[in-house]
Amino acid sequence: MDHQPPAQTCFPRSAYLICLTPFPLLAYLGLESYGVDYRAFYLAGKAVLQGLDPYLNHIAISSDFYGPINAELAYYSGWKYPPLSSYFFAPFALLPYEMSKAIFIFLSFCIAASVLAVAIHFSKRTLPPESVLIALVSFPIVATVERGQIEIALVSLAVIAVYLISRGSILVGIALIFVLASVKVYPFLLALIALRMGRSSQWRSLTGALISFALILGLTCVFTPSNWQHSFRERMAIEFDRVPGKVLASLPADSGVIEGSSTVRSSDSRNLIHSHDFVFGFGNPLLTRQTFVAGLLGLAGVVSSLYVNRHQALFQQSLALMPWINIANPLSWIMGLVWYLPLFFYSYGRLSPRIRFLACLPLILPPALNASAYLAAVITLVIARCYKPEPAVGIA
Repeated sequence: MDHQPPAQTCFPRSAYLICLTPFPLLAYLGLESYGVDYRAFYLAGKAVLQGLDPYLNHIAISSDFYGPINAELAYYSGWKYPPLSSYFFAPFALLPYEMSKAIFIFLSFCIAASVLAVAIHFSKRTLPPESVLIALVSFPIVATVERGQIEIALVSLAVIAVYLISRGSILVGIALIFVLASVKVYPFLLALIALRMGRSSQWRSLTGALISFALILGLTCVFTPSNWQHSFRERMAIEFDRVPGKVLASLPADSGVIEGSSTVRSSDSRNLIHSHDFVFGFGNPLLTRQTFVAGLLGLAGVVSSLYVNRHQALFQQSLALMPWINIANPLSWIMGLVWYLPLFFYSYGRLSPRIRFLACLPLILPPALNASAYLAAVITLVIARCYKPEPAVGIA
């Protein structure tokens, strides 16, 4: 009798309870941190509610518009995303800052947990609980919570989008990708999965992309003032560490980083920690000032990934595209490694134990090495070759 490799293990539901253990730590981290990236989102929503340009720093109007680290006294605020997405954060800005931040983090994890629960169900509980545990304590997740970034929600919705595409709901999936791209531009690269489809599916993808782009552009022109659009274009042309000007000679007395500490004082919150060392890691440090080159490299990586994974299922090919978003984006940070997690979850149970450690490296390497995103991108090109053989199915 020929020896066949064992099928993937089906874990009992109770085995996934261990995945809940990191949440108290993450909750504590989220509550004690200022969330300087979420602050930019919150202030954009606050500006919208008051009829102000979300791209400008309005601290001269009120100290409640203080944006630590990302804005301080600069002419521009920390908001640098497409104009239409400013409205998304307006409801959050109706709440006190700390409550708003806590609800935002909670909702992000609810979305991720829902997608993960569905994935566990449809995988017939073959997703190893240890992979979820590793992800929850990884640097990208911890940094995302500390910074108050939106990546967890974006990646979860992107998984839904590519799953819909792989199941034939192409127009809906492409539309969802463009909705995500209206919040952060680079997820539009996922639409290139259409290159691996048949001719009729490619036409449907192109139709969906054109309709979605036209709709988003039209909504932007109708609902966002022209000065917002102008400020957005100006802001995108400025390098991240060269924002010009000062709107005030000095910060208000109730605002600013407390000297000799990592604590921020602001008028609408308690004194909170603005940064921990583990958040300082670039995703694409070699090209931080080379937007065009980074875009070309990211595009080349997407095409290469599609080619080397061409024999894999369309859904897996889509997941393998996601880490290349960090390469196409010259200003990606360690938080961007959340885009690697869908492929990590999909692949972890299909790898032998010694290869699993290598798959974990982008998640556990110290962010200061600035190597994690590059390693994740390389892994997308080789990981399918490392899968354990599937067990043969006998025919009666």
